[in-house]
Amino acid sequence: MSSVAGNAAVNESLSRIVRPNSGDARRAVDAVVSSLYGTRMYKSDAQRTAVHTVMVAREPVTQLVVLPTGAGKTLTFLAPCRAGVDAARSCAFASAMGTSTVVPVGSHFAPPVTIVLTPTRAVSGTILSAARGMAIPTGVWAQGAVRGGGERAAALIVSDICSAVHHLATFRDLIRRLDQDGRLARLVVDEVHLVPLWSTFRTHLSHVRNLLSELPCPLLLLTATAPAGLVTTLLSAVGTNANRPVAVIRAESSRRSNIRYMVEPIHEPGHGSERHC
Repeated sequence: MSSVAGNAAVNESLSRIVRPNSGDARRAVDAVVSSLYGTRMYKSDAQRTAVHTVMVAREPVTQLVVLPTGAGKTLTFLAPCRAGVDAARSCAFASAMGTSTVVPVGSHFAPPVTIVLTPTRAVSGTILSAARGMAIPTGVWAQGAVRGGGERAAALIVSDICSAVHHLATFRDLIRRLDQDGRLARLVVDEVHLVPLWSTFRTHLSHVRNLLSELPCPLLLLTATAPAGLVTTLLSAVGTNANRPVAVIRAESSRRSNIRYMVEPIHEPGHGSERHC
């Protein structure tokens, strides 16, 4: 196979929901991260492992990623998402030029789609801003439809969980359509540690539990803190069953070395006692 045909085959693999060669997948996502951060690339070995694992996964599997705040959790799905976008664009261009040996002439840009569920609109906004900064076509799930760039062109669709629950039937239809079109890459639940802490989030998540347990694609759970004793609770909340493999990727510690707490006495003039802060 010529190098041109070989590159086309790699792009076709990465731009569709089929299992890519793991080496090709890692190289593609590393190129994305390198273009963003240069030689520094990954913040930790755990982040690199998470990004590679998410990039390669195609079968129905639940992946729990535990990285400290500021350690790059969002990149674990945005980098694979951008790699899929780049591959889809290359395929669409080759098809339009009639030079592709693996994509039918006339094929249009239709990238793999990552769906993200968040606890609040504020978290959704942060993710959308980061994605747009990486030139990822985005859409927002609102009032039962994909707003913004539209379902056809979006590579990342973000919804707060309340919006998904309020239009659950059409949200389920969205997942079914993307799966049938071969575009459903993964579904992400961000800040999943809030399940046992925030009753509203827990209640809303319970409404989509059956949907998550039956996902035909990888389910990625993200959190900055998940003690070993909490893992079973988190997995139960999203409906993990015995037939669905589970992978847990965590940093050695969730402690942030650049933050520390100190207690210092404060002596106030005219007072015989001291306060502590």
